[in-house]
Amino acid sequence: MVHFLIKWELNSNSKPVQVKDIENLSHLQRAYFFSFTEYNNLFEQYHFQNGEMFVLGDPVFPENIIDKAFYIKDICQRKAIKDLGGFFYIIDFTDNLSAFIISGSFNIYPIYYYHKRNLVLISSTTKLIKKAIPDELSIDKQYLLERLLFNYSFSNRTFFSEIKVVKSNHFIKINESMVEIPYWDPSLYITTKPKKGQKVLEDIANLFYKNTLKYLPNCQYAVSFTGGFDGRSLVAASMHAGKNFITYSFGSKDSSDLSLPLQQAKELNIEYKPIILDETYIKKYSYNEGQELISLTEGNASFARAHYLYATKMLSEIVPIIITGNFGSELFRVLYTIGVILSSEMYHIIGSRDIDDISKIIKYSHKLDYLNIDIYQNEINLLIEELMIYRKKYIELDPTILLYLFRLNEVFRKYFGPEIVMQSYFLSNRTPFLDYKLIEFIMSTAYCGAYRDSIYIPFLNNFKHQLPYAYIIKKCSNALLKMMSNKGYSPYDLLKPWRLIIPAINKKIKPHQYVLDPFSVVASYEENKHYYKKININDIYFNNDKINNDLLLNRIDKNTLFHIYSINEYLNKEAN
Repeated sequence: MVHFLIKWELNSNSKPVQVKDIENLSHLQRAYFFSFTEYNNLFEQYHFQNGEMFVLGDPVFPENIIDKAFYIKDICQRKAIKDLGGFFYIIDFTDNLSAFIISGSFNIYPIYYYHKRNLVLISSTTKLIKKAIPDELSIDKQYLLERLLFNYSFSNRTFFSEIKVVKSNHFIKINESMVEIPYWDPSLYITTKPKKGQKVLEDIANLFYKNTLKYLPNCQYAVSFTGGFDGRSLVAASMHAGKNFITYSFGSKDSSDLSLPLQQAKELNIEYKPIILDETYIKKYSYNEGQELISLTEGNASFARAHYLYATKMLSEIVPIIITGNFGSELFRVLYTIGVILSSEMYHIIGSRDIDDISKIIKYSHKLDYLNIDIYQNEINLLIEELMIYRKKYIELDPTILLYLFRLNEVFRKYFGPEIVMQSYFLSNRTPFLDYKLIEFIMSTAYCGAYRDSIYIPFLNNFKHQLPYAYIIKKCSNALLKMMSNKGYSPYDLLKPWRLIIPAINKKIKPHQYVLDPFSVVASYEENKHYYKKININDIYFNNDKINNDLLLNRIDKNTLFHIYSINEYLNKEAN
């Protein structure tokens, strides 16, 4: 992965120049620097008469684009960022004394900035900003508070008070001042009359396949093939397109994400690589991979997701690109479950139309017990105020729709983003579901996760919102259409509603028996307890006695515990 750092003195008229050593930035008013890592250094430089452009990462172009340099320049001039798929940065120095710094889809790649008086530093990583400033940075307590409450920051804060991150679907323009400019707003695509019916479902399938083609490379790649519908939609599209690909999935040995694709790949006669999170992974890799993951993601990921780094490294030895179903379920599913993606606190804040509830939800959260609460009073009050302003802004909006918008604007980049940033150090993850044209069309239909039926029966509503997958797979692969998913029914069953009666009854009478530890997260925790105990819990910010006491009594949930350990791992090693 290639990182960048831009130094920009606002009161200067000089043109920015490239330096090869970061120490040389201090001698210049406007300059930029690139840092190349060990693997996956995707980097393009385009020369124009009035300046240069740099593209870092893996932009996905529409099919049949011959002159990529011209297309990139046109995109930047029109500020039509949504016309380019994938994850990338564009640094544009072609507009006289201005510069534009752009991140691709939903700002999954973060843009960090430091702004003090006339000095602005902009980077893809806080590590380079830290190297370029003489000042000592301070820890942002409100970030720690939000991280523990919501699993990620509610706002655009980072670990450091002096460093912020650009909002989703915004880019930076900088000249004598710096501004964040929006280029896409999902709320504009909410409708009161969503379309539905067979024709609409066929249109989704046709658009999905047509759009997906541009994400499928000409080289060999790997497709995530799990027990769910997202991955098998992409397997079907790859088969239909006649591409050169293998499939993979990862999980514990008894996970349906392994057992189903292992059997079905044989029937489909496609290559399948299982990545088994077994005793070898648990004992030899899980802790060290967790530490590295936290470092690579600026502290934004946790030990609980160490298996993603383990799988990514294994895949990078085989292919340069993976195609994953990331974001698919989040586009179609009505999000009503509480967990690592959406915390109980945020769920109830968005779900309540009583603004006064916000103060109670925050102040009564048991998670505050794990903080050294006396030093957080100002941050708690400020967070409550910011949440009230946010909730008032959308007070007339249906909570289900607001949950969907929050998912697009915040969850995508803050929950899924760190995983994709980490992967970019080793390979490119292309996610065809995260495509603006596709999302805009989905949001116009009743199959979008923003719209819930007036009479809401969860499993029946799920069937409806899974219909697009059935139409996609039907278009691309009859063989996959009739293969069982890990939900207890096949995509074909969704096309014949009467076939869902038995699965629906079974789900009501005898709920599906899920594997309790499908990614060996709990087993890894048990194996690594002695390492976690050695992590120094910073008693300036955390209530060590409460944490230890609840650990002893087994009263602290694993997700909260993982965040406490992960935050302190970063504070101890990276934040100094």
